[in-house]
This record gives sequence, structure tokens and C-alpha cells, in this order.
Amino acid sequence: RTNVGASTTLDRKDGKYVLFYSANRYNSGSYFTNYATAGSLDGPYSKAPGQLLNKGTLGGGFTNPGGQDVVPGSGGHDYLVFHGYSKPGQRSMYVLGLHWDGAKPSLSRDDADLNPSALPFMRHSDELPQGLAVPAERGDTARP
Repeated sequence: RTNVGASTTLDRKDGKYVLFYSANRYNSGSYFTNYATAGSLDGPYSKAPGQLLNKGTLGGGFTNPGGQDVVPGSGGHDYLVFHGYSKPGQRSMYVLGLHWDGAKPSLSRDDADLNPSALPFMRHSDELPQGLAVPAERGDTARP
């Protein structure tokens, strides 16, 4: 059974609504991102088969990826921003190229604007300069 959690993002492409979602617990080892589409805002939404983003996507390197958001770029080029573990107990932010075939998204690591090694671009709160407010990480408790 897959538990769909928070972190939903709604976009509209090619006349369809695309709802990105994260499923399972962020620290479960099986947290992932996928999407569902609908012809109208109130649905019904049809889940895409498989998983758009998981620990094996694009050769791996993203442990428990989720909490995504779509960031529009120039010329219709978009980015998917998400968090994942960069080392045990530390979550970091990542960015991948987000491409569209109609309302079907796909991800890419080789966009010219991105670092091809997909290193975290946001460091853990204990590595930030003094004075910056960063929300504390949640413990390993289940979300309500």
C-alpha cells in the first residue's frame, strides 16, 4: 500500500491539470514523487504508472526524494525542485530539468543550467552563516 502524503503541486500543461505528489514517509526508504492528470480541476485524476522520481531515478543518488515544486524557467523550460537525503540524517535541496511531452513530465540531469553531478545547492542548517533562520528538521515521527 502506498500512502499519498503532503507536498502536492498542481500545474497545467497542454490543457490538462498535472498534480505532482509525494508518497510514503520521507524517511521510509521508499519515498517517491509521481503525478496524476485530469481534464478539469476537480478531476477525476488518473495516476501515472510507476514513479517519476525515486531513489533509482537517473542513475540513483537521490535517497527518499520528494516535497517537490515546479519552478518555471525561460522559454517554457521548467525545473523540479525537491528534497532528499544527501547523507544520513541530512536532507538537502536538489534541482532537475523538467521537460514536457504534452502533459507527461520527464526529468533530466543534463540541462545546460544545471550542475550535472546534481550536488545539493542548499546546505544543512548547521552549515549556514549565522543569522539565517532555517526551520528545524522534523524528527522521525509519522505525519498525521
